[in-house]
Amino acid sequence: MARLTSQLILSLIDRVSAPARKAAQSVKGITHAISEANGQKLRAMADAQRQNVRRLSGALVGAGATALALGAALGAPIRAAMTFESAMADVRKVVDFDTPEQFDQMARDIRKLSREIPITAEGLAQMAASAGQAGIARDQILGFVRASAMLATAFDIDPDAAGDALAHLRTGLDLTTEQAVSLTDAMNELSNRQASTASGILEVVNRVGAQAKQFGLTGEQVAGLGSAMLATGQAPEVVATSIRNMGKALTRGEAATKRQRDAFAELGLDATETAKRMQKDAVGTIQDVIARLNTLPAYMQASISSDLFGDEARALGPLITNQQLLAESLGIVGDQANYAGSAMREYEVRRQTAANRTQLFVNTLTNLSITIGTILIPAMQALTDVLAPVADVIESLTAAHPRLTRAVIVAVGGLVAFRLASVAVRFASAQTRLALIESGLAFIGFRNRAGAAALTLRRNFVGSLMATAIGTRTATGIMAMAFRGLLAASGIGLLLLAAGWIVQHWSGVVTFFRGFGQGFSAAIAPVRPALEPLIQGVKTVVGWVRNLIGDKGEDWTSWGVAAGTAVGNFVNGAIKFFGDLYGWLKDVLK
Repeated sequence: MARLTSQLILSLIDRVSAPARKAAQSVKGITHAISEANGQKLRAMADAQRQNVRRLSGALVGAGATALALGAALGAPIRAAMTFESAMADVRKVVDFDTPEQFDQMARDIRKLSREIPITAEGLAQMAASAGQAGIARDQILGFVRASAMLATAFDIDPDAAGDALAHLRTGLDLTTEQAVSLTDAMNELSNRQASTASGILEVVNRVGAQAKQFGLTGEQVAGLGSAMLATGQAPEVVATSIRNMGKALTRGEAATKRQRDAFAELGLDATETAKRMQKDAVGTIQDVIARLNTLPAYMQASISSDLFGDEARALGPLITNQQLLAESLGIVGDQANYAGSAMREYEVRRQTAANRTQLFVNTLTNLSITIGTILIPAMQALTDVLAPVADVIESLTAAHPRLTRAVIVAVGGLVAFRLASVAVRFASAQTRLALIESGLAFIGFRNRAGAAALTLRRNFVGSLMATAIGTRTATGIMAMAFRGLLAASGIGLLLLAAGWIVQHWSGVVTFFRGFGQGFSAAIAPVRPALEPLIQGVKTVVGWVRNLIGDKGEDWTSWGVAAGTAVGNFVNGAIKFFGDLYGWLKDVLK
């Protein structure tokens, strides 16, 4: 009985192992064919598709970049030229030019100056306009612009503010440009030696300088007084008010109020005599009054100062207790040798900074743009002259036919949208094909790994069966029955039976897949171009199977046609669904 059982088991093993070996050989052949032929073909297709995607994306980016570059290349010079032209138009309004050539020469001189001074040509033109408004003669404007530009750089203020400030100094103090520059030298030297700023001193002088001249003070003396008060932490507007109130009080003379006359008396002074002294030696008189205030008891200083100068002259208070600061400030401006050329030296230092050197380079490029734009502007103006009558006719037509206008605009917009959409669809289609091909490559890799794993599993299983058969030659019938029960219960027996069935009917399987391909191709005909790479892959696999087996069968073909039709209809329906969904979204988002 044991011998008979062993023979039956050996027979079972032989029947199972033989189809398994054939199946393994077939799987190995298919795996090899897929990994070699189809893998190479799909990789080639993937490379080609990647190149197509790169080409399309490069074309899109290149076209956009070309359009932007062309727009910038033409637009920037024209804009630069138009901006400078507008600035020079302000100059033309306030400066008298005998000939157009004189105006053109000034424009060229201003652009040339921008290559020497780190201020834009537009900023220099604004300074020239300020000079014209201040009544400066045409032949002196360029020198004024140069001085204003240096002032802006040395004092680190806006070019237009520097031009206005220098013009106000000239007009308010009745100075020449050279004298105004000398005054800015004094301001700069004061800011270098004291805790004040050159721009702050300039503001003070511009606020009160013209009126202080009536008090007998020069611009430099006002700058000295202002610097001393600014150094105590006062704001420029407070300092200007204090100097104004002080000068008015000391020059009031017979018009002084009773409180002021009593304050003068407390100081041992007479209002009329003090006013006369101010016209002869304003600085000496001011210092004398402040010194007398300092000799008063501390509790009286504030009240007498208030009676004499008013409560708004609060910037004078710190100087009463710090006369040395005032003496130092007035001493700096007392001798021109102390400050001559100070602003120019400051300008040279600031001119060498990286920011200003960069600005000089930018000015050079801007001048090139202005030159190019100046050449292009006449052509653009000629084009606008030609197009203006056409625009008038179109305007009349659009006003008379509003419905036609709407239709034309919608049509043009549709064409533009279609063009953009067509490029986007081509790009998306290329990306989709590439994704399908790469998915195929991934599937092939998975099949290769799965086939190798399956082959290993079969070999191990068959070896286990053989070992079991050898062992059971001496086992009891109960062991044989247990083995058969275990084999059936585990499902391995069913798997082996299914594998054997497939091997015995390979011809039908081949025919089934051929029919599947026919049905699938017919069902997806509407979307076949997008899925062509996948179809070719399926045909290749079916061809390999057919070459391996080479059998035919009408039943298998019909089954394959039915299955392929079902799958194809599903794919076609899915694509149609997403297409309809896209169309609906597009309509909603209009």
